[in-house]
Amino acid sequence: MPTIDNIKLLKYEESLEKGFFLCLVGCNNVPPHIALIADGRYYSASVRGVKLGVDYKSFLKIVKSKNTETLFIKIETRINQFQLVEAYEKYPKLLINQSCLSPIKDYFKKQGSDIYNWNFVFDMIDNFVINNKIEAAYHLQMEKLLKRNSFKLKQYTKDDIKTLIKELKALC
Repeated sequence: MPTIDNIKLLKYEESLEKGFFLCLVGCNNVPPHIALIADGRYYSASVRGVKLGVDYKSFLKIVKSKNTETLFIKIETRINQFQLVEAYEKYPKLLINQSCLSPIKDYFKKQGSDIYNWNFVFDMIDNFVINNKIEAAYHLQMEKLLKRNSFKLKQYTKDDIKTLIKELKALC
């Protein structure tokens, strides 16, 4: 499992206005929810629906009000808002055989990344670590989860994802 090092508290929300951030929401959950912030625009796919380029501040407000452990990993990559919207539009509501990682994989595939082994977020992050694509990492509410400003991702299976999606669909 990859470990993210040098994680700093997100002191300035404006830090999320420039750059490409992989967001792990509910880092204590197995699996966590995975979303993106690209130049201040929030993208997310879930069983409840899709968020396409909404202002990141509304997302942060929810994270803070619910005290949700969230990790923001800044990735070195080109940002194409049109391709992000296109990738997320394919997933208006997640189905059992899909996950919140699906549109992110689609986006990176269009960017020319080799996503063949990206079955889980930890596979993708491992790839970013190996290729020195992580520029910075920030957190909110993760003080109890960090060890020396580092976080080791928890392992989970496709069955864990399917079970969670099934449970969430039942609540909708």
